[in-house]
Amino acid sequence: MPKLIISSVAGTVPDTTQLTVEQIGVNTADGILYANNGSSIISIALYTVGEVKQCLSTVPLKGYIEIAGQSASGLRTMGFPKLADMFPGGLPDTRGKAVRGLDNGRGVDINRVVGSHQNQSVQPLTFVGNPLPDHNHGVPMTRKTGWGRTLAGNGENHGNFNTTGNSAGTPTGSITGTGTETVMANIAMMWMIRHD
Repeated sequence: MPKLIISSVAGTVPDTTQLTVEQIGVNTADGILYANNGSSIISIALYTVGEVKQCLSTVPLKGYIEIAGQSASGLRTMGFPKLADMFPGGLPDTRGKAVRGLDNGRGVDINRVVGSHQNQSVQPLTFVGNPLPDHNHGVPMTRKTGWGRTLAGNGENHGNFNTTGNSAGTPTGSITGTGTETVMANIAMMWMIRHD
């Protein structure tokens, strides 16, 4: 069974004299596994600082922290200097936010940088209705000469008077929403990042 050699010093890489073919080396500071294949040392990254994952939990997985807008100084105080070095401007706050792929020169979502926030927006929408045509309304009327009295008998109807109106223009309206923001159907998960 191979013998496990452990180093906790960052940047330490064994050579073939320090790690024989019967041994496996692990650098816990860098998260790298080393092995001797008989002629050289090969390495495998066990994890990568800054790696982002999602989880169906309110508690981050071991080795991860929630991406919740921590500042670089806050990351250092928490004991995560590597993250602070990677993100000198701090981490974005992903709580309650969807993630959009970086435009990266495509020209669809321009002037964006990694980790930048974008407020919700709605592109211009045009609603074209059908103009109302000229139309007639029959209005039955009863002639009266005083309060409650008709000209020729109580309640006698003297026919309909028609009135013609032109189109009132193109109908307009509004869309009534059901919430405070425009969202797609979604599932809530936690965004987290590997800290060491």
